[in-house]
Amino acid sequence: QAGALSTTNNSRLYIANSSSSALVHGDFSTGKVMINATGMTNNATSAPAINAALDIRTQSATDRGLVVRLASDGTANAFEVQKNNGDVIFSIASDGNLGAIRGVNYVWPTSGPAEAGVGQLGTGILEGARTGASEVTLTWRQFKLVTAAALDFPNTAPQATSDLDVTIQGADPGDVVMLGTPAPAANSTYTAWVSAANTVTVRLHNYAAGGGADVDPAAADFKITVIK
Repeated sequence: QAGALSTTNNSRLYIANSSSSALVHGDFSTGKVMINATGMTNNATSAPAINAALDIRTQSATDRGLVVRLASDGTANAFEVQKNNGDVIFSIASDGNLGAIRGVNYVWPTSGPAEAGVGQLGTGILEGARTGASEVTLTWRQFKLVTAAALDFPNTAPQATSDLDVTIQGADPGDVVMLGTPAPAANSTYTAWVSAANTVTVRLHNYAAGGGADVDPAAADFKITVIK
C-alpha cells in the first residue's frame, strides 16, 4: 500500500509506504505530527515527543534530521523561532550567520582568528561591542599565552628595579599584557609591558626602604599573555 492514507478512530491520519511503517502520522486530537515514525502501525497509540508539536526521527546515524535549502537569491532568514506575538527570539540568516538570540541581534565574524605559530599571536577570543540597544558586533581579539622558562633576575637593591626581555612575535607597544608570576619576595612585585615590537619587558621592583634587604629571586617560569 505504498503511498496509502489511512485513519483510525477518526483522530489519526497516516501516510504510509507499508502496513507497518508510517511516514507521516498526524493526531487530530492532539494537533501533533510525527515524521518518519519507524515501526508505527495503523493501530499504534504512541505519540510524538511529549509537548512537541512536531517530532522528526532519523533512522540511521548518517541521516540528517532537517534540511532547509534556500533559493539561490534568498535573503530571508533560513530559520526562525518566534514568540506567540511574532517577535523573533532566535534566527539563522540566509548567509548562515546566527542572528537574533534571545532577542539580541548578533553580528558574528566571517572567519576564524589567524593561526598562531610558536610564540606568536594568533589564537583568538571573542569580544562583543554594543552597537545598539539590542545589537552586539562580535570580533576576534588576538592573544597569546607564552611561558617564559626560568627567568633569572639579578640581585636587586632596595628602591631599584631589574628588567628582563621576552620575545613574543606580533606584540606591539600599547598591547595589553597580563603576567603570571611566582610568589614574590617581601617588598617586591613584577610588572610587564610591550617595550618594543615583538618584545615584552618584565620588571622586578624592590620596594624596600633604603637600608632594607636586597631581592635576589631564584629562576622561575613566568606566564605572559598579550592581547591585541
